[in-house]
Amino acid sequence: MVSHLGNPADGGRPYPISERAIDFLTKPRYSNGKYSGINFNGMVIVDDVSMRGIVDYVSQEKNLTNNEQNLLRGVSSLESKAAILALNSGVHAIIATNSDVGKIVDDIAYVYRTNSSFRNKVHNAINKYQDFVKKK
Repeated sequence: MVSHLGNPADGGRPYPISERAIDFLTKPRYSNGKYSGINFNGMVIVDDVSMRGIVDYVSQEKNLTNNEQNLLRGVSSLESKAAILALNSGVHAIIATNSDVGKIVDDIAYVYRTNSSFRNKVHNAINKYQDFVKKK
């Protein structure tokens, strides 16, 4: 499970929405090929997306890249934004206990329909979850 601590190597960006952190966790090497990663092959789960660490960060849109801001266009819920950014970073599953889960699902579905890159990441998350279930 990935916590909402800030990743110092990524400007304090919370780990669940830090593609750099998720790459380090799930790949044998960073994409630049210079540094070794952990190569974790399991399912990466984000702690509750309603927690302050991630919600506070996402609420300050100045912290988000132009691509992330475009990805979130039309999404109003901070929890939805956090969930979408986490999936976009390569996370496979999200905990949402103190949130409107229906709203999060609707917002994920909206971005899924409008962004092919995000759609591929959601399919990767679904495949990872299905692999996890098969192993049980």
